[in-house]
Amino acid sequence: MTGHAFLGSATNGADAEGAALIRSLKPVVLGLDPFDREKLNARIWSRVRQTSPRAIGAMDIALWDIAGKALGVPF
Repeated sequence: MTGHAFLGSATNGADAEGAALIRSLKPVVLGLDPFDREKLNARIWSRVRQTSPRAIGAMDIALWDIAGKALGVPF
């Protein structure tokens, strides 16, 4: 399943942060249980020096999106 989130702002495009998210955060969550958000959140925050808090927030929102889709709740 895929989770979605928005990244970037009017003054800061998503391209640089998106690349850091894919390079630094994706490998730490790929293949793990998306419902174990507490564990995953600790893992992604351990990478704050390789990426930004905004990218970490986007990853967290994407994990919540996966959970919502799996449970069939409206968005």
